[in-house]
Amino acid sequence: MLCVAQPAAAQAMFPLLGFVNDEQATGPSVVHSSYQGANNAAAASAGHSQQRIQLEPSQLYAGLQAVSLAPASQGADRSAGPNLELLLKEATEAYRAGDYSRALALCQAVSAALPNRADVLLLMGAICYQLKDFQQCIVYNDRCILIDPNLAEAHANLANALQQLGNIDMAIVYYQSALRLKPFFTDAYNNMASALVAKGLIPEAMDCYMQALRVNPRLVDVHNNLGDLWRAQGVLGRAAAQQCYLEALRLDMLYAPAWRGLGDLLRENAELVQALSCYQEAVRLRPCYADAFTGMGVVLKELKRRPEAEACFEAVVRLRPSCALAHGNLAGMMYEQGKLDAAISMYHKALTIEPNFPEAYNNLGNALREAGRYDEAIACYSACIQLQYSKAVQQAQLQQLPL
Repeated sequence: MLCVAQPAAAQAMFPLLGFVNDEQATGPSVVHSSYQGANNAAAASAGHSQQRIQLEPSQLYAGLQAVSLAPASQGADRSAGPNLELLLKEATEAYRAGDYSRALALCQAVSAALPNRADVLLLMGAICYQLKDFQQCIVYNDRCILIDPNLAEAHANLANALQQLGNIDMAIVYYQSALRLKPFFTDAYNNMASALVAKGLIPEAMDCYMQALRVNPRLVDVHNNLGDLWRAQGVLGRAAAQQCYLEALRLDMLYAPAWRGLGDLLRENAELVQALSCYQEAVRLRPCYADAFTGMGVVLKELKRRPEAEACFEAVVRLRPSCALAHGNLAGMMYEQGKLDAAISMYHKALTIEPNFPEAYNNLGNALREAGRYDEAIACYSACIQLQYSKAVQQAQLQQLPL
């Protein structure tokens, strides 16, 4: 959450763990999901024909969600003339309306006259974040901190930009400094949790979410995020996860991610019809919700409603055209229905997006083998084995590093 100061079966299913760190899943990740977790290994043998459906991460761990406002008095220089105050008010309104380029131009006019006004720099940093100019966002928030070291919002917004650039360790440092300055800063707790998930520090992330809920127990997105983390713990976490999702829905029955999370939980418990109802409600509330379409596709596949499942995976590809997993899931459904040429083409698209995708190589090998293209199939199986071997070597080397 950014802060700105006011101016004045045939296919084996991959579990949705909530922690997928792979950029092959959604492209450069905000954080959501990250979600950073386990990729199941594909079978590498030429005789193993199972196709795997991989579930994409939801975006809930992206953190950095809506905009909150800091007190207007922070960093403000009331010596500014009425024209500059009017410009700053217009800039804030443009920001809220999503007209970020105009908001930035207005802020730059104010900043030229008042270069050391912290609230202007804070707003400029937030605008640059929305424009995905994360380096400039860091510059503005850094200047803001030099002027007012106690402005917690600047520390938190700088952390958000660092997290987007993949500097998770420094992001955590700045979230911690924001919380030292403002101990009840729920946005900072929520976003620091996403950074901790990205580091694999799940208990610490859960503690952050619980701290935020102690401050404000009505934070719907935090209940939902905590539910996803509990669900990732497996059977032992299911009851707590269900409680989190239900509490989120009690607070807001129109919150689509909670319906998606409850659907995931029911699906993992083999309650497929109930899970399908939850996914359908999530899609009704948010028609472009790729994660809900993915879960729905998996459930429909398990219910043997393959044409409907394929339609769901096609929707995900439309919504996330740069997502390798989306293409891989659709290819798997095509393969299962005997559409070998279409499946082969879709697996090639997945590998164009993400060349280091061993499951796609394995499944492409299966499709090529069934199409009688044995040499190509062998090459795909070899690529799968090599990628899996390289991954195992890297993991072993990491385990040997001194703590």
